[in-house]
Amino acid sequence: MLVWDKTWEDVANPSSLPYIYSVVGSVIMNYTIAWLYMRMNIQTVASGVKVALVLWLAFVFHAFLIHHAFTLIPFKATIDDAGIELINMAIAGFLLVVWRRR
Repeated sequence: MLVWDKTWEDVANPSSLPYIYSVVGSVIMNYTIAWLYMRMNIQTVASGVKVALVLWLAFVFHAFLIHHAFTLIPFKATIDDAGIELINMAIAGFLLVVWRRR
């Protein structure tokens, strides 16, 4: 905890801000992916997931890798943290194509 200059008292009463950031960020991410899919005319689930994975690799993993490297966070934690976002984006890619088909 000392690495982030936080004490146990600091984290004992968590804020609702992380949840708000999460919801707002997810809405922005999904609208952006949906907008790209419309522009690119993505029609198949495989293409949708593939584009989401490419976006993840180009933007999300890259950002996690740099931030974690400079803050000395172990590579395994980078894989874990970025992997969660990989799953989120793959699911978003799948759902946005299926939802658009309806």
